[in-house]
Amino acid sequence: MHVVVPAGCSAGFEFDDDCVVTRVQATADSWLKQGLAVGQRCFTINGEPVGKSEQLHAMLRSAQRGGKDCEITFVQPLTEPLLGRGIPLPRCQQGAPHLYIMPSAGSSCKGTVLLLHGSGKEDWLGNQDPSGKPTMGGVTEMAFKFQKMGFNAAVLDSYAAGRRDDNFKTIMRVDDIMAALQYAREANLQEPFHIYGKSNGGYSLAKFLELPVMHMGAAMKNRAKRLTATLASVIIQCPYLNQRTDVAKLRQVVDDCDVDLPNVLFLLAEEDKMLVDHRQPINVGVQAAQAIAGELVMEGEEAVLKGGKLLSKCSLQQGGGSGTGRPYVEVRMYSDIGHTFVVDGQGLPISDAGCKPVVEHALDAAVTWLSVHS
Repeated sequence: MHVVVPAGCSAGFEFDDDCVVTRVQATADSWLKQGLAVGQRCFTINGEPVGKSEQLHAMLRSAQRGGKDCEITFVQPLTEPLLGRGIPLPRCQQGAPHLYIMPSAGSSCKGTVLLLHGSGKEDWLGNQDPSGKPTMGGVTEMAFKFQKMGFNAAVLDSYAAGRRDDNFKTIMRVDDIMAALQYAREANLQEPFHIYGKSNGGYSLAKFLELPVMHMGAAMKNRAKRLTATLASVIIQCPYLNQRTDVAKLRQVVDDCDVDLPNVLFLLAEEDKMLVDHRQPINVGVQAAQAIAGELVMEGEEAVLKGGKLLSKCSLQQGGGSGTGRPYVEVRMYSDIGHTFVVDGQGLPISDAGCKPVVEHALDAAVTWLSVHS
């Protein structure tokens, strides 16, 4: 069997008496380290994506037994408007999600924020209009905000290169989160680490926190526990949570598992019609917060203004934290606005000018939260 390896990488393969490839694991891991330096972390074998070194081993053995030649290459990174060149992540299912890293502005870095996009069918990254013209919005706008305030901003694109299709499942997004956190550690990005999940990204983030009590293999659960322990905090905005399953699992994680959940900020909309469409109560986010904190106390209410006129009210609830044995939790609930603060109570889009005060207020609250918990 003839094997073509990535440029600049030594083959490092050996064959035993039964013509079985050996030392592949060590070789693959060394390639991953070499790829890390140039922002390329994933392999293809004859065009097929390979996210894990054990997959590389299996595919090479299969090719060798079939007498086939193999060409092994690194996945070529994608480039996105405003975000630049991405980093394909290994250890994932069905192709390679991409991570777009924007280094912090200023002389010192406060930490790293991983941003998880929603499930919009178009422009889920918020970086281009329908014609493809670069246009700021969504998690891309958040990334620039956090970068300006002194954080590394890392946008995780789970739908890169056509990964989003009828076979895409939430557990794949959870797998992506773990791959991104693993990369952040291996690349020595500045700690502490935080995650901000918006809409479906917030739901996926909740699922990541629930992994220790989900029906998964022990290896995946232990990996999730280790990575969760690296987090200083998470921010969950307008998630599609389920009252029956998610609330109970989050409570179980806190009550029954040897997991140190990070502090949590919930940013919620009082008229989130998307939850009703999913047959969930509007306050399911508050219920999830209570499951983590144990109890919430109302701390006050703040007006959000547009041109001097009242647009929304932001109520603040707090719970858990020091002396309770539970994570510290804040809930900011915005009135008179719908899902992700860019639609009204009927689910209809609000003009950019109309929703901007609420979006900016929520982003400012997120920046304050990150600064306090860094």
